[in-house]
Amino acid sequence: MSDPWRGFTQQPWTFLIKIAGIATAIALAMDLLFMASFLADTPLKLVLQSLYRNPFSPLLPFVTAVGFGALGVTLCEKQPNPIRLNTSRLWALILCLLGGLACKNLLPLPLEFVQLSQGGFVGTVVGVFWKGRPYWGIGR
Repeated sequence: MSDPWRGFTQQPWTFLIKIAGIATAIALAMDLLFMASFLADTPLKLVLQSLYRNPFSPLLPFVTAVGFGALGVTLCEKQPNPIRLNTSRLWALILCLLGGLACKNLLPLPLEFVQLSQGGFVGTVVGVFWKGRPYWGIGR
């Protein structure tokens, strides 16, 4: 019988926290870019306004969180010394990404595309496991 606490503590947390930090920094940069273009008179402002006036605008937190989760897995794959991903490491990555979103939500930004909400939580899980599909069931 395996010990779940031992499996939890033996995850490569330093690597995963670094990946989550990079993904959160990219998401924060995108939020700031979109906020600046929304405040300025740029062509992107028209696109952002149409996104918010769209009947599908309630899905934006979910869709952006799917991209955020997929970004986390992509960053794991593209590192110079990548770790071997498996199901438990994908769950640990989700935990780190959600921690990064929680830290990002502490910043007082008026416009957030990627946010820690119910849609953001589900979207991050879907994004990580959608992009990490080749790693399902490896090393159980």
